[in-house]
Amino acid sequence: MKRLLKYLLIILLALIFIAIVSLLIFTDPDIPVDEIKEKYALNASKYISIEGIDVHYSMEGQGPDTLVMIHGTGSSLHTWQGWVDIMKDSIVTIRMDLPAFGITGPFKNRDYTTGHYLDFLNQFFEKLDLSRFSIAGNSFGGYLAWNYAVTFPGKVKKLILLDASGYPSDHSVGVFTLAKNPITASILKRITPRSFMLKNLKEVYVRDSLIGDELVDRYWHMARREGNRQAFIDRVNRPSSDRSNLIKKIQRPTLIMWGDGDTWTDVDHAYLYERDIEGSKLIMYPNIGHTVMEEDPK
Repeated sequence: MKRLLKYLLIILLALIFIAIVSLLIFTDPDIPVDEIKEKYALNASKYISIEGIDVHYSMEGQGPDTLVMIHGTGSSLHTWQGWVDIMKDSIVTIRMDLPAFGITGPFKNRDYTTGHYLDFLNQFFEKLDLSRFSIAGNSFGGYLAWNYAVTFPGKVKKLILLDASGYPSDHSVGVFTLAKNPITASILKRITPRSFMLKNLKEVYVRDSLIGDELVDRYWHMARREGNRQAFIDRVNRPSSDRSNLIKKIQRPTLIMWGDGDTWTDVDHAYLYERDIEGSKLIMYPNIGHTVMEEDPK
């Protein structure tokens, strides 16, 4: 019996050793922010200090109106590049990397509640001396956009919601499920294969032909910006509540843009927004996924 227990202990220790070695070999290390800046900062990139973090943003274009654009989970301000290229001669465009994402990186206090994000956005707008503007948001960015319009209605001229989150759903997305489990979350924080990022993009896009190496690398590297993986886990596990009852309070002219191939946010939710926002207009785009502005900027 003692000999059997000894062999079992040896096997257990061997398995632990193999697991540790595997983690060391296959771990995808964090990327220092300076390396991320060198590779992905734009000619128009600027930085502004809010709550002790350097927020990456750009302000481009010219015209009588200003459009602020807010990206979704796991993304960055680069997601709006097509829109900026198209509109820069007729409108001022402003976009930022939200805390927890892109070059900006995590909140120092690790508070990813809706209230804190809205306070951050308000500080950002005040520092840029923006008193009235239109606002567009995709996915989680759309959620923040409509919540901001409800909370600060006097500052928002018009609202654009692109595959925006906001209504309760039983639908689960793989990467979010992994982040909610303590065991898989600890792995996700250390191991983020490029193939995993490619899989996520294929879920987000309908047209796989648009998913090139440059796109995959950018999302993969941004996810591994130092602190971003822990921030993603913190944000997914934040205290949250259903705020969809507030959507009916939106009084701004609203355009709803949705890809009919969206597998991350329920397509039916587009019609709920149209129902609940008085006077809103819905455009459903065929053969497009979760990020309308990336798959077809025009």
